[in-house]
Amino acid sequence: MTHDLPDLGTIRGMTLATRASGTGYAARDDMLLCAFEADTVAAGTLTRSSTPAAPVRWTRERLAAGDAPRALVVNAGNANCFTGKRAFALVEGSVAALAGSFDIAPESVYVCSTGRIGEPIAEDAYMASLAELRDALAPPDFAAAARAIMTTDAWPKARAVELGSGARLVGITKGATMIAPNMATTLTFLFTDAAVDAASLQAALSPAVGASYNCVTVDNTTSTNDSLLCFATGKAGPVAPERLSDALHEVLGELSRELVEDGRRAGKVLAIRVSGATTTESARAIARAVANSLLVRLCLSERPPYTNAPFSAGRVMAAIGAAVQPVSADDIEIRLAGVPILSEGAVVNPMPEAALAAIDGNEIALDIDVAHGRAEGRIWTALVA
Repeated sequence: MTHDLPDLGTIRGMTLATRASGTGYAARDDMLLCAFEADTVAAGTLTRSSTPAAPVRWTRERLAAGDAPRALVVNAGNANCFTGKRAFALVEGSVAALAGSFDIAPESVYVCSTGRIGEPIAEDAYMASLAELRDALAPPDFAAAARAIMTTDAWPKARAVELGSGARLVGITKGATMIAPNMATTLTFLFTDAAVDAASLQAALSPAVGASYNCVTVDNTTSTNDSLLCFATGKAGPVAPERLSDALHEVLGELSRELVEDGRRAGKVLAIRVSGATTTESARAIARAVANSLLVRLCLSERPPYTNAPFSAGRVMAAIGAAVQPVSADDIEIRLAGVPILSEGAVVNPMPEAALAAIDGNEIALDIDVAHGRAEGRIWTALVA
């Protein structure tokens, strides 16, 4: 996987600016401001955590109310979370400042934060940076935006595709740790100039998130600040709903896999595909159970496995059973790197050398057929070194 940023192009109907505020990182941009022209619409998915950060609470209200976005402010390096009343006071203060600066309603300002939890933000530096960002707004430089939202990322992450009718879709994301499928720990922002209403945008976005960000896990830890937002300015022509859906699946799929690739660092990426399930949700539940099995993860993390014994598909079978989903146990088939390691309910012993050798690679493919239906699902996880 290449880590070079592609040509991201531009999106009509918006401007952006980045700045080094010092509130999160020294000597690098750590704040982003986007401004949108009137009639822009928003869609999104946010963390399902019951202890969300103050920015999530504010932005969740904006999405629920259908508030048209005119500005988005993001800071990296500090989550603005679990600092008591100060956290929400900073959100309200930044919203009021931007609303006054743009002469817009406070409810038109969306807010996101990511970084250290439980540490108050340097409020004076943060608020001063808002004014600097407002004065620096320019045609969008999405590469700069991708870099500004990074935290522990090893590289900036962005993708762009043409939608047709003169419209374009650009996505940026960040994340390497605290990645778990409860919508996956990240800040992710999508921008398009396609003409689409908010309801249609949400209808296309939600399943794309379900098939991508909700299907990756690094450390099985859900964040307090998960935010994935999509903004459509409508300054280009309309696009076919299926084209918008395909593009969202493509961009989010590639970006979410980059989170796993970054999260593995010196470890491995494990791609789990479950077929023969009763529903896609059931397949994903099984794959997630396998991905989160500590025993499976340890056994696939090194060769020889930590037990100093050949890896056994029995450990995968145990994880499958722990998912408590409909399966035909005696007919399950498991392949590691395409090589059968369990067939008709029996572990292949000894484990084929070709399968065992796959453990040495940076990417491992584990395919499971539970022989109980026609649905399939996938989960990608990082086996961190």
